[in-house]
Amino acid sequence: MVAASPAGVELAERIAWQLRLPGSGMPGSVHLRTDRGVQTEALSRAGIAVPRTLRTTSFVEALAWADCHPASAYRLASAAIGVTAGPTECPTKQSIAAVWPQIQGAAFHQSGNAALVLRERVAGRQYVVDSVTRLGPDGPQHAVTGIWAHAHAPTGLLDRIDLLHRHDLLARRLSLYVCRALDTLGVTSGALSCHVAFEPEHGPIMLSAGVVTNRSRADEAIWEIAGHDPIDAALDGACCASRHSSDIPRCRVARIYVNAPRGGAPESAVLQALAVLPTAVCIDTNPSSFIARTAPLLPGGKACEIVLADEMPGAIERDYQRIRVLMADLHKIRHM
Repeated sequence: MVAASPAGVELAERIAWQLRLPGSGMPGSVHLRTDRGVQTEALSRAGIAVPRTLRTTSFVEALAWADCHPASAYRLASAAIGVTAGPTECPTKQSIAAVWPQIQGAAFHQSGNAALVLRERVAGRQYVVDSVTRLGPDGPQHAVTGIWAHAHAPTGLLDRIDLLHRHDLLARRLSLYVCRALDTLGVTSGALSCHVAFEPEHGPIMLSAGVVTNRSRADEAIWEIAGHDPIDAALDGACCASRHSSDIPRCRVARIYVNAPRGGAPESAVLQALAVLPTAVCIDTNPSSFIARTAPLLPGGKACEIVLADEMPGAIERDYQRIRVLMADLHKIRHM
């Protein structure tokens, strides 16, 4: 039983339990997989590193907490995972006040949960660790299927995500941390993505974990390259990630986030210029809501995700530079 959206995770787990089918977690523990605040509290009790966090519906309480927990900046998000508004970086209490009504309104409208999560900003580089879990004879068996390293533009917006080799030391450390966290979050079956920061002095720090509930065109292209679809794996009850090393794709993969601007050059011409890049395997003009919020948008434009793949990392870097030159030229044309 697999939910089709974050809002459906609780119902999917309840139906799975009633029908005695595998669900994403233990009965009665759904909030461990759908609520950032509940996740942080559970992980902290288990001794797993998490940022200092407050879960509250009260704006006054949030400001008082910020006074008691000074930080270089804060991150404000809905407690419910899957809400389209936020997370938003807030360097001051004034910036918290400015975005609080919008994020809380969206959270309540989309999830029925008005609680927000305010946490200290974590300075380390961020990663997404994808996993699939199946219920074996000795309990849940977790397998990491991919680790993606985030790179941000100077503006702080997401620029690209690169697939890491799963056998280097950093990947192994992230994998061990995430598997321990999945046990704490009660995960027994299905696909989950964990958003993790890595601080050299403190190691991995969990930011959030969510059940994989949908696939974009870019996701499908990447899963085709990897020969592994985590949603299909969850439905089949098979842990397809447990493959021999010789079966693991050797090509490098990068997900590049840009904006296809309206005005100046026609959008179709821009997309065609991106599609003919030697390493381009997918141009997705309808990316996930997370990408739509974090891609470097130009006024009047549209978020776009480009998947690059090749066995030679230099080929990907050349196409990445071509994309950035193209976007810079379009930006100049638009403002002429």
